[in-house]
Amino acid sequence: MNKVIKNYDKILVFIALLVLFTFSFQYDGALNQIGDYTSNSAIKLRTKNKIDFLSIDKNFDLMPGEFIYHRSSEGEEWQSIKILTSNYTRNTEVEVLLNDGNHLSGSLKQNIQLGEDWNAMPNTLALKNGRETVVVAYNKINSIFGERELEIGNLGDLNLHDSDISFYQRNQFPQQSNVFKNKWTRSNSDQNHSGYDLFTPPVIYVHEGMLTTRLPETKEEEVPQESFGLIFKAANRKSYPYRLCSWIGGTPYFEDLATFESTTSSRPVRNRIETGTAYKRNQNRKPGQPSLIRCNEEDPDRIFMVEHFVVQQHKNPQTGGLRPVGRAMVRDYKIPDPFEINSLMKEVFAGDVTFTLEVDLPGYEGQIIEFSSNDENKLFNVGGREYQISKIDLKEKFIHILKKDPRQTELIQKSFPI
Repeated sequence: MNKVIKNYDKILVFIALLVLFTFSFQYDGALNQIGDYTSNSAIKLRTKNKIDFLSIDKNFDLMPGEFIYHRSSEGEEWQSIKILTSNYTRNTEVEVLLNDGNHLSGSLKQNIQLGEDWNAMPNTLALKNGRETVVVAYNKINSIFGERELEIGNLGDLNLHDSDISFYQRNQFPQQSNVFKNKWTRSNSDQNHSGYDLFTPPVIYVHEGMLTTRLPETKEEEVPQESFGLIFKAANRKSYPYRLCSWIGGTPYFEDLATFESTTSSRPVRNRIETGTAYKRNQNRKPGQPSLIRCNEEDPDRIFMVEHFVVQQHKNPQTGGLRPVGRAMVRDYKIPDPFEINSLMKEVFAGDVTFTLEVDLPGYEGQIIEFSSNDENKLFNVGGREYQISKIDLKEKFIHILKKDPRQTELIQKSFPI
């Protein structure tokens, strides 16, 4: 009995060495099994403009700048092929491993092409998970696990279908002149893929009295979606700036209500307007000169044209007397349909409407935005958000506005009744 006790320490050492040897053998074998992929039947190659692209019927997390290794069936030395770009198609299901060890999953909302500097890209990756969209910056991503097509340059006469293929990223590869920097990665254990390099000791955490290799994920608080940011206030008809005041024979005269004869006069300038002739504003007008001058109908500064003019007798419904009334059919080049101006009108409305909106965004509350019914497709910016007047429908009485927020991937739209 005493002899057994004396040899107890030796027995413990022997058992520990046996367990360590078994663990190392299994761990090394597991790495080789996980890292090497030797079924070449799953490899697909295509060539476009002398550039070869490789895809595999298997999800993996190789990123641009990493390597694919190959050797001939009879060869002993591994050769490397550098991954130049990684291409993903829209709606592909992927899992994104973040630098902090957390991971996201979902389907891609757009086609993506990543180069070697992909993790320095300033924009974001958008994932759709159910009805929610998750956006993450590329500089927070460690790797992306899922189907993709890899750009690998020009393989020349190399036939990968006759070679052994390995995706395991070797720490040392003396056969290559371009030795790459070692990269320590974390990976999701659910994918049966080791997150540690060979001989790298795992990090163990104690959580609620239990040993674990990963801390539980903290739930991120959902940020409430920002309001549209605009409130409709008013729609006002705008008076037309020209009024038919008189005529001589068959030639009408129009008052320019926005221009006065002189700086000290309150009398609008009168302009003789010939029918069938386009007019534009006289930018170099001097006192005594007209405010409108003739121009070519293709002139980009043209304002309007009187298409027809007639003088008719109008019966006064109260007195029964007759009086001459001038009637002009006017085509304004900013208004879709021609309209009438007659000498009985003290104020003319030609269908031009002014809209007033109020901003309702944090830090910009109370700002007023005005635009007219001629401003369809107009853009304006509020605090980095870009708004566009996409449609103005005076017949159906609504305006439609699009909002583009750089923090969101999709356009937001809203209609306002007028």
